[in-house]
Amino acid sequence: MIMGYSIETIALTAIDESDRRFLITTREDWADLLESIKIIGLLSPPLLLPLKNGRYCIVSGRRRMAACKESTLLKIPARILPDDTPFQDCAMLAVAENSLERPLNILEQARSYTLLSAQIESEPARTRIYQALGLPHHPVQVAKIQRINSFPAMLQTCVLGDSIPLTIALLLADLPGPAGMLFARLFTDLKIGLNKQREILTIAGEIAAREDVDLMAIFSQEPLKSLLSASDLDRGLRTQKIREYLRKRRYPRIAAAEKKIMECLKDLPLQDDMRLTPPPHLEDTTYTFSLQFRNMDEFTKAHDRMQALVHHPSLTKLLQMVSQG
Repeated sequence: MIMGYSIETIALTAIDESDRRFLITTREDWADLLESIKIIGLLSPPLLLPLKNGRYCIVSGRRRMAACKESTLLKIPARILPDDTPFQDCAMLAVAENSLERPLNILEQARSYTLLSAQIESEPARTRIYQALGLPHHPVQVAKIQRINSFPAMLQTCVLGDSIPLTIALLLADLPGPAGMLFARLFTDLKIGLNKQREILTIAGEIAAREDVDLMAIFSQEPLKSLLSASDLDRGLRTQKIREYLRKRRYPRIAAAEKKIMECLKDLPLQDDMRLTPPPHLEDTTYTFSLQFRNMDEFTKAHDRMQALVHHPSLTKLLQMVSQG
């Protein structure tokens, strides 16, 4: 059971800011608190734990303390825990004062899990405490989120900023050497979503495995090398070129066939009201033909053009190409 606390006035110099063992928040700013403290004072004092050296460790309220320091206060009221308060109780208080005040971001959740799991060995007990503190509590989800603590700082920032989903970040963290950070920078720069990130990562990995080359080697070759640094090029176009190159290198036969199909389509007398779409990735043999018209006269004229299309040699060549694989 968590003990109570006493209210005491503490000199700011007596608080050890370097002791970050109970740090949960990712926010370093305090400007939003400064004006309030200057006008009406400190309404919610920080929670502190006495240390053996006579100083105090911050359990909760680091931003408030920083704002007080900036406001030129020398002493502040603080909630002082008994010096024999168990670490587990301090950990739960640190998480509770953050999670029950506002939803924690994913990195704050990861910090909370790491802080609490170090003290609570039983998984059922941890699950109950996570649930009581308003944290996601399914063991599989907890394990994934907790891994964020071991990510490089850049990857943590990407996940926190939603430029890289956790699903992808977990894969990047497992890549050897600097490859994970290469993809992290690429995905953040291109501002692409989950599906395209997964596609690029998967195809690049398949190329590396098939050709027995390093992932970094693939991206150090042209044209990828130039595309990585082509910041003046439109992001959508860069993404398209990168995907096209990787797909062509991974599936050379399909890429060659698609090129021939596009040449045949260009030869066909298709007008703006007609569209002939080949099967995606040539995984099927079914084409889709669409026709737009507004009245019977337009339909009749389109029908006549369709008859000419049926006998066009490029259409015959196109259909034979797909049917033969």
